[in-house]
Amino acid sequence: MKSCVLNPSGLLDLLFFASIGLTAINVRLIQLTIVPLYDLAGCFLIAFALSFIIKSLIHAKWIGAFEFLVYNFFILGNVLTFILLGLNFILASHAVEYTFHHVKYEDSTQKLSQRGEGNAKRVIYAHFDKSFSKRIIIEEPYSEKRTLDSIAIRCRNGGFNYPIIVTVFIPAKRV
Repeated sequence: MKSCVLNPSGLLDLLFFASIGLTAINVRLIQLTIVPLYDLAGCFLIAFALSFIIKSLIHAKWIGAFEFLVYNFFILGNVLTFILLGLNFILASHAVEYTFHHVKYEDSTQKLSQRGEGNAKRVIYAHFDKSFSKRIIIEEPYSEKRTLDSIAIRCRNGGFNYPIIVTVFIPAKRV
């Protein structure tokens, strides 16, 4: 009796579920890295092109063409994103620098915790030099008395020049 993992369809399913797990790691790396989304979209565009190349090389009768392209797009896109962000994180310098960024928008929907208390994490959208915004969670308890106009980010320079967020600070209010 053959194992279902050894047949090509089972192997593709196993890779697909492994890439779902890799998605969770990618989400955390995206939270820690200041990377424009169009660079991540580039990983998936490369994966899409590679999917067509792989499909032209492998003539599989056990899977449909569309299903094969979707599986490969998702698997290869996640792997390429993990390689980009993972190597950026591993090859990051240990030198830390501080940068200040303008707060574009403060999310008002996540200010309160589930119990209605005002000590939930603060969610903001910071504007960066490369003309994109990033959602950042600040660990400081929310206070309605204070609105943010800027934040200070302590970050390391990644291996591919994507900064890695170490800590986010709210600058002291000037008198």
